[in-house]
Amino acid sequence: MNKRNWFSVVGFCFVTAFVLTGCGGGGGGNNNPPSTSVDIFFDRGDAVREVFSASYDGTAPATSDTVITNSATRSARQVSLSPDGTVLVFSSDRVVLGSEIPPISHTDFLIYKMNDDGTGVVALTNSLAPIGGPWQDSEPSISNAVSGIRTIAFTSTRSRSVPSDLIAHGIYITDDSIWTSGKPNPTRLIQDSSFNSYDQSMPAISPDGTKVIFASSKGGGGKLELWLYNRTNDTAIQLTINSYDDRDPRFSPDGTKVVFCSERGGSRDIWIMNADGTNQLKLTTDTIAGEFYPSISSDGNKIIYISNSGVAGGNNVGNINVMDIDGSNNVNGLTSGGKDAYPSMK
Repeated sequence: MNKRNWFSVVGFCFVTAFVLTGCGGGGGGNNNPPSTSVDIFFDRGDAVREVFSASYDGTAPATSDTVITNSATRSARQVSLSPDGTVLVFSSDRVVLGSEIPPISHTDFLIYKMNDDGTGVVALTNSLAPIGGPWQDSEPSISNAVSGIRTIAFTSTRSRSVPSDLIAHGIYITDDSIWTSGKPNPTRLIQDSSFNSYDQSMPAISPDGTKVIFASSKGGGGKLELWLYNRTNDTAIQLTINSYDDRDPRFSPDGTKVVFCSERGGSRDIWIMNADGTNQLKLTTDTIAGEFYPSISSDGNKIIYISNSGVAGGNNVGNINVMDIDGSNNVNGLTSGGKDAYPSMK
C-alpha cells in the first residue's frame, strides 16, 4: 500500500469512529451510559411511622432518604408498590391533612393510595363499617390497572361479629377509586365459613387482579400456611404444608413467581416458589437473624427484603437488603438504624 492510500484508510477510520461515537451514530443515542439508579420505598419509625423513598445504584447504602408522607402524629405504614412501579398503597390512621381527598377525620387505620412521589394521596376505604370500630384496614396490595381499574386486597377486622374479638381477620377487596359516601363497602374475599375461625392476613394480589395469596392458620396446626384464592372460580387451595409459619407473600410482576418468608429450619428466611406452589426454594440461610417482607422489583430481577441482623430487639423491623432473583449477589445494609419495614423496588 502506498503512502497516499494508507493515509486515506486511516482518515476514513477516524471519521467513521467520530461519527459513530462522538455524534451518536449507529443508534441515534448519546454516549452516556444509562443510569442504574432505581427508587426503593419502605416505611420507617417507632410508634409513629412514615413512608420513605430512597435511591439505590447497586451499592450500599442507598441514598437520598426522603419522607414522602406527612401523617403528623399518626402513622403511614405497610407500604406496597404496584407491579408496574407507579402507584403506592399504604395503611394509615391519619387525620385530615391539607389537600387530602376526601376529608376524613377518624382514629381507624384505612387504606390510602398515592403516586410514587408522595403526591395525590386519596382514601380508598372508610370507617363506616357495619359494626362499631375501631377498624383496622391493613396490609394492602395493589394490582396493575385492568381496563383502567386497579384492585386492592387488604386485611381488615371490620367483619368481626364482636368488636372486642380480634381473631376474625378477613381479606377484603376494593378498587382504587376515591372513597365517597356512594362507594360500595369493600367485599370480603372468602365467604367459605370454614375459614371464619382462622386468621386470614398478609394478602398479595396478582398483577392482573384475579388471584390472591394470603396467610391463614387453617391447615397449619396453629401455624400460618399460604393459600391461593382464585377470584374467577371462587376456590382456595393450600400452597404450603408444613409445621412452620409461612408468611409475607408477594407476586412477581409477571405473576409467575411468589416470594415469601418461612421459619422452616429454625430461622425466618426468604423463599421463592412458582405461583401454583411448586418448586419451593430457600434463598437465604442466616441462622441467627430474621428476614421478612420480601418483594420482587418491577423489572423482575431483584428481591428486596428486611433483615434484623445486628438490630437490638429487632422483631419485624430492621435494615434493607437486596439480592438477585435466584438468591445470588446479596447486598446488605441499604439502610441503617434498624427501623425499616415493607420495602419495595422499582
